[in-house]
Amino acid sequence: MNNSKFIFKTIAFILSVSLVLPLSACVKSPASVENPEETSSVTEPVIEEETKVINESGNTQDNYNSGGHLVSQGDDIYFTMRDGIYKTDVSGSEPTLVRSGGGLYDLSLVGDWLYFGDNNDDVKHYRLNTKTGVEELLLEFCTNLRVYKDKLYYSEAFTKKFYKADLDGKNAVVLFENFIYSQINVVDDKLYWVSNDCLYISDLDGKIENFYSTEHSNRVIIDNGYKYTDGNLYKETIDGKDSKLLVKSNVLFINIEGDWIYYISTKSSFDDTDPGIYKIKTDGTEIIQIYRGNATWLSVVGNWVYFTVQKEAQGNKYETKYYRMDINGRGVKELQ
Repeated sequence: MNNSKFIFKTIAFILSVSLVLPLSACVKSPASVENPEETSSVTEPVIEEETKVINESGNTQDNYNSGGHLVSQGDDIYFTMRDGIYKTDVSGSEPTLVRSGGGLYDLSLVGDWLYFGDNNDDVKHYRLNTKTGVEELLLEFCTNLRVYKDKLYYSEAFTKKFYKADLDGKNAVVLFENFIYSQINVVDDKLYWVSNDCLYISDLDGKIENFYSTEHSNRVIIDNGYKYTDGNLYKETIDGKDSKLLVKSNVLFINIEGDWIYYISTKSSFDDTDPGIYKIKTDGTEIIQIYRGNATWLSVVGNWVYFTVQKEAQGNKYETKYYRMDINGRGVKELQ
């Protein structure tokens, strides 16, 4: 009996081992011991999408108030010439024509949409999709178009009405109808405009908050709680109570970039015989001439200054030449 029990236990042990071994053979060896390639995890590289810069405001005050002939967004720059709108970039690449036609102005750029006016077409405004090339008629009899966040702000030609509308020109609402509008600026969710020698301020729904006399000039740029005027260049608080003369000269096309004001002077700040492009600190110090000559238009984009010069052509005619240089006046290059 004892022998039979021993034999039975021995058979049971052998069967248990034979069942376990095949199961054990299915288990992979640790990577550190046998097959490191089989168990090492491969991490796929994460490709981050490029963050696209999208303007909150369709253009700067400086550019709007000088006719809106240039606009930038990220690295892209669009500007008008006699025969149409051209595209370049901050690296100074060869400009390419994106929309033909003369008399184009009021450029705004938000996302993929380029907005512009056409003086040769009953002051109509259009928008062009820069990706698809699709162009849409936006508004008729429109002037002073400003694009800000998700709305259009504009005055109506031949009337005293001022509107707010969606970006496609629909759902227009009259904000004002008793003013002659110029120097329209949208800054920090406030509307600023000049009418009858007064600077008016309202919210974006048309509620007028205040108005002040524009004693020195009707051409106004708003920046960090101050207004800057051309003609003689003044820096003033919005209410005009604190006023400082920065430059006594014929100052045109004010552009503010950081702590510097860039402008064209038809008379030098040092004497009466040296016109050109200048920059001066916003506190009135360190005035520097960065270009000598009769410039006729100016726009500053980041570290670059774009400007035009009237050059004499054949038959006692003049043609406009476009240039760019860095903000210190170096590397002057004609844009062909």
